[in-house]
Amino acid sequence: MRSAVTSTEGEGEATQTIRVVWLANGDGRPALERALARAPDIEFERAESITAVREAITAERCDCLVLGSHPGAESLERLVDLVREGPEVATVILIDAADEERAVTVLEIGALDYLSQDRMEGDILATKVRAARRVFLARKRVREAEAELRETVSELRREAQARENVVSIVSHDLRGPLNNIGLALSLLESDDASQRAIAIGGVRRAVTRAEQLISDLLDAARMSGGQFELARESVVVRELIDTAAREVEPTAEAKRVSLKVEVGEALGEISADRGRILQALDNLLRNALEHSPADTAVELRAEVDDEGLVELSVRDQGPGLPAEVQDQVFDKFWQAKSSGKTKGSGLGLAIAKGVVEAHGGEIGVRSAEGAGACFWFKIPRAAHESVS
Repeated sequence: MRSAVTSTEGEGEATQTIRVVWLANGDGRPALERALARAPDIEFERAESITAVREAITAERCDCLVLGSHPGAESLERLVDLVREGPEVATVILIDAADEERAVTVLEIGALDYLSQDRMEGDILATKVRAARRVFLARKRVREAEAELRETVSELRREAQARENVVSIVSHDLRGPLNNIGLALSLLESDDASQRAIAIGGVRRAVTRAEQLISDLLDAARMSGGQFELARESVVVRELIDTAAREVEPTAEAKRVSLKVEVGEALGEISADRGRILQALDNLLRNALEHSPADTAVELRAEVDDEGLVELSVRDQGPGLPAEVQDQVFDKFWQAKSSGKTKGSGLGLAIAKGVVEAHGGEIGVRSAEGAGACFWFKIPRAAHESVS
């Protein structure tokens, strides 16, 4: 193959060299081959077999295939196989003069153009090659645009479904606190001081729950809009673990679930937004408690992995997750959509993922159905804590 040459066309725009592979048949039309070789924007290679053509296409050194003169039925059949097997390539076929039936056949099986024998001139063939390549690229762009359009339509449908889920989840989750407030108001009318105290406590819990839902929705919106900001500081990992454990202890006791904490050595500090990392860890812990049967345990661990990252993990003894849904658990509203449950917004794991990734970390889950789940995330240590 001769060296590539770049030429210009039209208003001076540079055009890429077209790499042509010629599959010779019969005499091979040496004059046409020489004409292609002389074209400044064509890089020419002669192939002696369909196998050589496949090799050229696979090696990505063929932009246009020219099937030489007088192709017989066998050659056409082999071209059919080539087109069916892919990868696709622009194709021009040389045919006998006035053989319209063959011309129709070659176009039907995938060729983009043909040249009859009575017009077999080098300049015309080069023009056919250029046209076939342009048509091929145009069709490719159309297919890519169609694929992008389909993906956009699918994304819009997903977004529409997500909005419907938001309305459903918010209406349900706010209905609970509002109902509790309504019940509490009736108790406030009582002359019994203890009943009024119960009512006030109920109102406070309902307000806290509503505020948490609103906060989760706002966080999810900030993450989606790229407006999620961090206030980094040096955070002692051990202190972080102790704080997270204390905050969920009442919930664990109420569910009769024991909380076990295991902390490795030399954890040091991480550079993080303390409140946000606590939020992510709290979401994982509460998710584990929600799915833990009574009289089981949730294990909270912190250790340094082989790459020097701090790994925090939460393991429960609940029902676990099927393999086919483990890639979906961090999607917004996944829990509410998939399980049919309406308890909780379904945003906890999605927010945890957003927090961890905003810190440059990674998050995941290890689980086997019926054998519990272990949610984990890794965060880089503070610069002065990194192992040199």
